[in-house]
Amino acid sequence: MRRARSCSTLTDMNRRATVRPTLLALFRSVGLSLGLLAAGCSDDSPPDDREAGAGSTGNGASGGSSSGASPGSSSGSSGQGGTSDAGSACTTDLDCNGDPEVSSMQGECGLGICVCRDPFVVQPSGKCGAAPAPDCTAQNGTCTQDPATCAAGRLASTSLVNQSCGDFAPAVCCFDAAGCQGSRFRCVVPDETLSDALCVNGWRTCAAGARPMASDER
Repeated sequence: MRRARSCSTLTDMNRRATVRPTLLALFRSVGLSLGLLAAGCSDDSPPDDREAGAGSTGNGASGGSSSGASPGSSSGSSGQGGTSDAGSACTTDLDCNGDPEVSSMQGECGLGICVCRDPFVVQPSGKCGAAPAPDCTAQNGTCTQDPATCAAGRLASTSLVNQSCGDFAPAVCCFDAAGCQGSRFRCVVPDETLSDALCVNGWRTCAAGARPMASDER
């Protein structure tokens, strides 16, 4: 017949029975954590698409942008040389020849516009040619008398065009300066006096023998 166990023995057995499940649960928890950590470190999944494309969003935009300028943004747009839609007809004296086959100079280039030599006249292309300029009304100009001067913001034409306004009283053919192509300038005549630019066939120019000088006026 077995002897009854002492109270202290029974108490130790109860403690062991209580500690074992707790330790087993702790080991399982630690083992699960280590397994998840190992799986995360060996994860070969591709990086986030946003991170992969981050470098191409900014650089790609600049790399694909065109370096070409829009018409009128070229070096000739200010009338300082070059040809463009903004109002420049020449870069050299030879550019002022309406006929490229002609070797003699028909005009001189200055500030991007042609000043034609007699008897040549500025043509609608901005270059010089033999065709005479149309009369004032044909060029959409306005004949002005009493006084025969153009108001501020308007440019006169050549003497031949002015004469189309009539011979009985002094008159001048005036054009809106904003409608005449070319940079702003005034004309320096041989005696070094200044005169306003002229407008012929839609282009700013000077009388034969004068040269353009940059100016903010008109």
